[in-house]
Amino acid sequence: MHGIQQSSGTAGWTAKRGRTAGRADSNEDVLEACEDAGVGFIPYFPIGGGDLGETGEALASVADDHGATPRQVALAWLLERSPVTLPIPGTSSVDHLEENVAASGLDLSDEDVKRLDA
Repeated sequence: MHGIQQSSGTAGWTAKRGRTAGRADSNEDVLEACEDAGVGFIPYFPIGGGDLGETGEALASVADDHGATPRQVALAWLLERSPVTLPIPGTSSVDHLEENVAASGLDLSDEDVKRLDA
């Protein structure tokens, strides 16, 4: 099962490039296994360098509603999905870092999440 059972006894965490915002390769099964095992799911490069894929329009719409960027909404959406998720987005500047951190303060409504999950 994705090596999670083996790693949970020794490390207590796991990292996986998964649950990429807006992409079909989200690895939901890995996230669910992490939740079941009580270990962290740490997607790195979670917004794919800005390629927000098939949910780009929904992200832009929700971002507009919140006065945020689509990248911020994508990160907030990942954080909203599961308490074991800790995304590691890349950054190339202090401004970008601040934008990423501000994503944790977005309060997505149930309706926002439904639009993004569609």
